[in-house]
Amino acid sequence: GAQIGRDAAPHFKKLSLELGGKNACIVFDDADMEAAVLGVVRSSFTNQGEVCLCGSRIFVQRGKYDEFLEKFVAATKQLVVGDPLAATTTMGALNSKAHLQKVMGYVTIAQQEGGTVVTVGDRPALDGAHAGGFFMNP
Repeated sequence: GAQIGRDAAPHFKKLSLELGGKNACIVFDDADMEAAVLGVVRSSFTNQGEVCLCGSRIFVQRGKYDEFLEKFVAATKQLVVGDPLAATTTMGALNSKAHLQKVMGYVTIAQQEGGTVVTVGDRPALDGAHAGGFFMNP
């Protein structure tokens, strides 16, 4: 990044750098835990996580890890998956079958690599027009 900035500076080029969609959420021991959990849940699940600045990695300082995990899981379980037009819904469907399969595949890979899944991450049973849609529980 520094080299790109040096190369662009003499030409007064406007530029921005990104980390390839690997946005980190970082929670330190002195964080306001309620605000941190709210921010990370919002960052991770807004638009079903299909946002270019979605929090895709969460780093929590060891001293607050257990507290954060407990509150994060509780907040995640409060999300309502379903009809995106319903006032009570907080999370709609993923954008395609291929993307749903890709996301579910990441859950499988995480488990195969020794990760622990602390929320369900499965498909919700929806009725009516949304049955069989590309929905996934957080």
